[in-house]
Amino acid sequence: MEGVNQLILLGNIGKDPKLQTTNSGKRVLRFRMATHETWTDRDGQKKERTDWHSIAYWKQNNAEALSRFMRKGMPVCVVGAVRPRQWEDESGGKHSSYEVEAEQVCLTERRPGDRS
Repeated sequence: MEGVNQLILLGNIGKDPKLQTTNSGKRVLRFRMATHETWTDRDGQKKERTDWHSIAYWKQNNAEALSRFMRKGMPVCVVGAVRPRQWEDESGGKHSSYEVEAEQVCLTERRPGDRS
Protein backbone atom coordinates (compact mmCIF):
# COMPACT_ATOMS: atom_id res chain seq x y z
CA MET A 1 0.00 0.00 0.00
CA GLU A 2 1.34 3.42 -0.96
CA GLY A 3 1.09 6.30 1.47
CA VAL A 4 0.00 9.87 0.89
CA ASN A 5 1.76 12.89 2.37
CA GLN A 6 -0.41 15.90 1.61
CA LEU A 7 -1.91 18.61 3.76
CA ILE A 8 -3.93 21.78 3.41
CA LEU A 9 -3.36 24.63 5.85
CA LEU A 10 -5.54 27.72 6.19
CA GLY A 11 -4.13 30.34 8.52
CA ASN A 12 -2.24 33.59 8.85
CA ILE A 13 1.33 34.54 8.05
CA GLY A 14 3.19 34.95 11.34
CA LYS A 15 6.17 36.99 10.15
CA ASP A 16 7.11 38.72 6.90
CA PRO A 17 8.36 36.00 4.49
CA LYS A 18 12.01 35.86 3.43
CA LEU A 19 13.13 35.10 -0.11
CA GLN A 20 16.46 33.27 0.13
CA THR A 21 18.98 31.97 -2.38
CA THR A 22 20.65 28.62 -1.74
CA ASN A 23 24.35 27.93 -2.42
CA SER A 24 23.29 26.30 -5.70
CA GLY A 25 21.41 29.43 -6.79
CA LYS A 26 17.85 28.18 -6.20
CA ARG A 27 15.35 30.62 -4.71
CA VAL A 28 13.07 29.63 -1.84
CA LEU A 29 10.40 31.62 -0.04
CA ARG A 30 10.33 30.76 3.68
CA PHE A 31 7.70 31.85 6.16
CA ARG A 32 5.88 30.83 9.32
CA MET A 33 2.14 30.55 9.49
CA ALA A 34 -0.31 29.99 12.31
CA THR A 35 -3.43 27.86 12.25
CA HIS A 36 -6.01 28.39 14.96
CA GLU A 37 -8.88 26.24 16.14
CA THR A 38 -11.54 26.53 18.82
CA TRP A 39 -13.83 23.87 20.23
CA THR A 40 -15.97 23.08 23.22
CA ASP A 41 -14.86 20.19 25.43
CA ARG A 42 -17.13 17.66 27.17
CA ASP A 43 -17.57 19.97 30.15
CA GLY A 44 -18.78 22.83 27.94
CA GLN A 45 -15.53 24.78 28.30
CA LYS A 46 -14.30 26.72 25.28
CA LYS A 47 -10.80 25.59 24.23
CA GLU A 48 -8.39 27.20 21.79
CA ARG A 49 -5.13 26.13 20.17
CA THR A 50 -2.73 27.83 17.79
CA ASP A 51 -0.18 25.72 15.90
CA TRP A 52 2.83 27.18 14.08
CA HIS A 53 4.13 25.79 10.79
CA SER A 54 7.38 26.44 8.90
CA ILE A 55 6.78 26.71 5.15
CA ALA A 56 9.27 26.43 2.25
CA TYR A 57 8.05 27.32 -1.26
CA TRP A 58 10.49 26.38 -4.04
CA LYS A 59 8.63 27.49 -7.20
CA GLN A 60 11.03 30.24 -8.15
CA ASN A 61 8.91 32.63 -10.25
CA ASN A 62 5.88 32.33 -7.99
CA ALA A 63 8.03 32.66 -4.86
CA GLU A 64 9.58 35.89 -6.09
CA ALA A 65 6.17 37.36 -6.97
CA LEU A 66 4.58 36.32 -3.67
CA SER A 67 7.51 37.73 -1.69
CA ARG A 68 6.50 41.20 -2.89
CA PHE A 69 2.91 40.88 -1.61
CA MET A 70 2.94 38.62 1.44
CA ARG A 71 3.09 40.30 4.86
CA LYS A 72 2.66 39.34 8.49
CA GLY A 73 -0.98 38.77 9.43
CA MET A 74 -2.27 38.09 5.92
CA PRO A 75 -4.54 35.04 5.51
CA VAL A 76 -2.99 32.29 3.38
CA CYS A 77 -3.75 28.79 2.09
CA VAL A 78 -0.89 26.32 1.67
CA VAL A 79 -1.09 22.91 -0.01
CA GLY A 80 1.98 20.70 0.37
CA ALA A 81 3.71 17.86 2.17
CA VAL A 82 5.46 17.49 5.53
CA ARG A 83 9.22 16.95 5.19
CA PRO A 84 11.88 16.23 7.83
CA ARG A 85 14.83 18.64 7.95
CA GLN A 86 18.23 18.10 9.59
CA TRP A 87 21.17 20.48 10.02
CA GLU A 88 24.31 21.08 12.06
CA ASP A 89 25.06 24.29 13.90
CA GLU A 90 28.48 25.99 14.06
CA SER A 91 29.54 23.92 17.10
CA GLY A 92 28.64 20.63 15.40
CA GLY A 93 25.35 20.14 17.23
CA LYS A 94 22.77 18.22 15.24
CA HIS A 95 19.21 19.49 14.97
CA SER A 96 16.03 18.33 13.29
CA SER A 97 12.55 19.64 12.66
CA TYR A 98 9.72 19.35 10.19
CA GLU A 99 8.64 21.86 7.59
CA VAL A 100 5.93 22.01 4.98
CA GLU A 101 7.21 21.88 1.42
CA ALA A 102 4.52 23.90 -0.33
CA GLU A 103 3.21 22.95 -3.76
CA GLN A 104 0.70 25.83 -3.83
CA VAL A 105 0.52 29.08 -1.86
CA CYS A 106 -2.54 31.30 -2.22
CA LEU A 107 -3.38 34.55 -0.50
CA THR A 108 -6.97 34.44 0.70
CA GLU A 109 -9.52 37.01 1.81
CA ARG A 110 -10.38 37.56 5.42
CA ARG A 111 -14.03 36.92 6.21
CA PRO A 112 -16.08 38.69 8.90
CA GLY A 113 -15.47 36.98 12.23
CA ASP A 114 -12.06 35.55 11.27
CA ARG A 115 -9.25 35.94 13.79
CA SER A 116 -6.60 38.51 12.91
